[in-house]
Amino acid sequence: RLNGLMGVSHGFFTRIPPRTAVGICQHAKALALAATFLTAALWGRPRSRVAAAAQPGRTFSYCMLHKPPGVVSQRGEPRFESVYDLVAPAIATGRIPGVHPPATLGAVGRLDRWTSGLLLFSNNSALHRRKSGTVAKRYTVTVCGTWSDQDEPLLNLREPYRYQRKDTAMGQEVWTLPAEVSVVKSWCEPVPAEKPSWLGERTSIAICLVEGRHRQIRRLCSRAGLNLMKLHRDAVGPLKLGSLPCGEVRPLTSAEEEAICMAYKDPAWADHAADYSDANSQVGSWSSGDI
Repeated sequence: RLNGLMGVSHGFFTRIPPRTAVGICQHAKALALAATFLTAALWGRPRSRVAAAAQPGRTFSYCMLHKPPGVVSQRGEPRFESVYDLVAPAIATGRIPGVHPPATLGAVGRLDRWTSGLLLFSNNSALHRRKSGTVAKRYTVTVCGTWSDQDEPLLNLREPYRYQRKDTAMGQEVWTLPAEVSVVKSWCEPVPAEKPSWLGERTSIAICLVEGRHRQIRRLCSRAGLNLMKLHRDAVGPLKLGSLPCGEVRPLTSAEEEAICMAYKDPAWADHAADYSDANSQVGSWSSGDI
C-alpha cells in the first residue's frame, strides 16, 4: 500500500523494501501518537483518570445537536453537509465552552443521513469507548397504515435480528437484543379525492434500543413489512431532545453532564455516584413505561 501511495502521489516508481516500509509506518504511528500527547499538554487536557475525577463536569465539553435529515454524521464527507458543519459555528462563537481545539469534539455514535434527532457530542473519550450496548436510545418511527401493539408486524419488530455486515465472516454474525416497541398514536393525513383514504393512514411507533446496530431500525421495519416514512431519535439515556429547534446546538447543563456520565459509567464519575443518583433520576429520565 505504501509503494502504491508513493508511486501515485510523488512519482516514485522504485519499490521500497518491505522492511523499510514497515519502519516508515512505525515512525508515522509514533509521530501521530506524539502529536496527540503534545496537543493534550498544550491545551491542558487531563493526563489521568484521577485528574479527570478531580474536577467532575468541568474537564470535558458536552453538547447536543438536533440533527436534521439529509445531513451525514461523518467528518470530511465532501458530497453532503456534515453534522460537524452545524456544530463548528457554536464552537467558534464560544457557545460550547472549553473545546480546544474544535477537532477534539466528536459525535458519540452516529445517525444515518435521513434520520433526524438527538446527537450527543463530547471530547470525553470514556463516552466514545462505551457508546455501544450501554445506554438505551428512544426513537419515534412513522410508518404507513394503521397498526396496534398486537399486530404481527409490531410483534416482529420486537424480535431479535441477525446482524451480519458484508465484511463479517460466515458464522460470526450476531443477534441483536430484543427491542421495546409500542404504538404512540394513529392518524389519517389528507389525500386527493380520487385516491383511496387508506393511503393517508399513518402510525407513530416508539422503539427503544440498547445496541443501535448499523441501520437496525430500518432493517427491522423492512423485515416486518412496514413502509418507513420517518425515523427520529428522541432520547439518549437520560438526555431528551425537548424543544431544541432542528439544526440547533446547545451545551448540556451541569445536571445533564452528570447524568450522561453516570449512564455511560464514566470511571471519572465513579466516586460521585451517590451524590448524583437523585439528579440522574430527574434529568430527562425515562423507562419502558414511558414508551
